[in-house]
Amino acid sequence: MHDKKENSECSYCGDVLENAVLKCNRWIREKINLELDLIENLNSENIIDLMLVNTENWKKISDYIIRIMKKRGEDKLSR
Repeated sequence: MHDKKENSECSYCGDVLENAVLKCNRWIREKINLELDLIENLNSENIIDLMLVNTENWKKISDYIIRIMKKRGEDKLSR
């Protein structure tokens, strides 16, 4: 389970989307599965380039981001 921290270093608890998508341990399994599927490590320097490689990558990465955003929204509503 993810420990809540009252600072912006963790986007799950704060509002920095980059952290949720690329760094937060709350989503690490999904991120690793995506990286294995893409055969690339996802980071802030390559995420856009990876999305632009082809339609399949775009869909995989955008679906991953959308899942995180939906779950974060659901979790905020349930607090």
